[in-house]
Amino acid sequence: MSERVATGAIQVGGPRSPALRAAVGSPRLRALLGQGVAFLAVGGVGFLVDVGVFNALRATVLSPEHVANGELWAKAVSVSLAIIVNWVGNRSLTFRRERRRGSGRVVLREAVEFFVASLFGSAVALVCLVVSHDLLGLRSAIDDNVSANVVGLALGTALRFALYRLWVFRADRPRSEADLLPGSGSGSGSVPGSSSGSEMQDRRDAAAAITAPVFGADRADSFISEGDDEGGATGGGRVRG
Repeated sequence: MSERVATGAIQVGGPRSPALRAAVGSPRLRALLGQGVAFLAVGGVGFLVDVGVFNALRATVLSPEHVANGELWAKAVSVSLAIIVNWVGNRSLTFRRERRRGSGRVVLREAVEFFVASLFGSAVALVCLVVSHDLLGLRSAIDDNVSANVVGLALGTALRFALYRLWVFRADRPRSEADLLPGSGSGSGSVPGSSSGSEMQDRRDAAAAITAPVFGADRADSFISEGDDEGGATGGGRVRG
């Protein structure tokens, strides 16, 4: 034992396998952890907006003493503003590389999906409160806060992060209208409706493979050449010089 200590054979903190070291140092895990930290930071700002706006409205223009169901209206306004703050913060910070770009329609669709995902996350806290209050009979103020604002908040936050990452800001989905156009990712500058030389050759080879057994190789090639000439004459992808 003393020899192992003297030679430095014992590692502080226990041995680490190569697989564990690779997992901890993987870029994918680091990116996930970075997104998690940014997500929690943005969520903290949204939580402060929710609580601050709710209490400000409830104490002033939407006071229950002057407005019927004023506390509900105040909560609806504060939650909506918090969702907007969370959306802007997450698309600008947490998921800035995955956010969608382009026209207002594309961005609006992302905002709607974000709003729906946020509602699902908020519903988790409500479900936890119903289970605790009505099914388990835990009805004190402390019990309600633990179920809704501790357990429900934690589960809802995890669900929102999963929905944002896997649905709203999914990395492999088209992020702009340009990404939906044929050949837009190839960088070849092709125009929809036109065909490159490689594409035309692939079509010729496929057509030859189908027609050659019926008409013969020479006759099939003649048919294909005549079809290409007619396509060029009508502006189908060739320009006569």
